[in-house]
Amino acid sequence: MAPTIAIAKESSLATATPPLDSNSFAPGNYNGLLDLPPLTPGCVLLYLCRHGQTENNRLGLVQGSRVDLSLNRNGNEQARRLGLVVSRLKGCDDVPKVAVHSNLCRARETVEMFTSTASATAKDKNPTLKIYGELPSLEEVDFGSLEGKDFKVFQSSMHNKYAAWLFGDINKQISGGESRREVLECISLEELSKWLCLLQKHHQYWWCHTLPTLE
Repeated sequence: MAPTIAIAKESSLATATPPLDSNSFAPGNYNGLLDLPPLTPGCVLLYLCRHGQTENNRLGLVQGSRVDLSLNRNGNEQARRLGLVVSRLKGCDDVPKVAVHSNLCRARETVEMFTSTASATAKDKNPTLKIYGELPSLEEVDFGSLEGKDFKVFQSSMHNKYAAWLFGDINKQISGGESRREVLECISLEELSKWLCLLQKHHQYWWCHTLPTLE
């Protein structure tokens, strides 16, 4: 059963990011998933979701596997709005059943918030979106000594690193961070085969922190 990958743009899930001291949030568009095509017979639907905002995200600081921050106020609101988006889906063929996350707080908290919101407000109360739990293979990349530093200062070198990975130089690393080879070696094929079986069973799947092979 081949997965169909649907990526919802973040702008459609949480619009007009407000300052943290704001007392209210701008209205959001919660219909971002309603225009997806029908699920093709014999396929499953896989949604890829980024975690909500942390303080490092807000400040533009590099944030990899060494920095394990919780969501800030805006990040929690983004995750809640994602739950509202999911709750708009109608029918068993469209509603996700299972969600999974990486080992980092920001990913786990995003999943917890959006699944609870979706389950509480869904028009179709059955089945309820459930959390499968943590998959170590979804771990974020280690950016070495760049973690916690201004992203703009190192943006060029980081882009060069990803470009090298893209063109086959999987041993390239910067500032003591992981190479693509090291990232790939962290992925457990046995672990991924288990969630693929689960994916085939439930038809729809969400995850936070995408696999490095998909970045």
